Amino acid sequence: MPVIHLVRHGQASFGSPEYDGLSELGLQQAAVVGASWRGAGCAIRSSSAGTLHRQYDTAELLMKAAGLGGAPARDPRWNECDHLRLLDRHGPTTLGALADSRDPAQHLLDRALRAWMNEPDPDDDGWTDFSQGPSRPWATCSPPSAPAVAPWWSGPEEFGAPCAAGSSAHRPREPSASTGSR
Repeated sequence: MPVIHLVRHGQASFGSPEYDGLSELGLQQAAVVGASWRGAGCAIRSSSAGTLHRQYDTAELLMKAAGLGGAPARDPRWNECDHLRLLDRHGPTTLGALADSRDPAQHLLDRALRAWMNEPDPDDDGWTDFSQGPSRPWATCSPPSAPAVAPWWSGPEEFGAPCAAGSSAHRPREPSASTGSR
């Protein structure tokens, strides 16, 4: 029976000029997981990753550390939402709302995500289209001849199980106003 290993990218370089790159910890995470796969005798016949650097670099480093050949295929359907575009589209008209926030960046992102999730989809980058995106590549993840495949995912963790089950209508929890977490 085929096995699908859904892998989230390593830690990104938050706050650095190259946010999409992996941090030192992210590089180590990919190497540690790869070494673990090597030690477990993991046999991956195909892999795919989103087109973001942190996704693809995680996949490439992990596969190398695992001793598994072949470059991962690039598939934009594994990408996360463009948070900078969302902030541009749904950012605040005033900064007054941030005065009481413990984490202004998280507050802005939570607000933009809520607005995006609740607006009618104006184009092909609306919430409905995005939320159905992760279920689409599953159809090609597991060809009968491949005992194990590994896609690298960068979106909300809550999508993993519903996507594996074939559900495309999953909606993650609303961000928490008190903690900023999901």
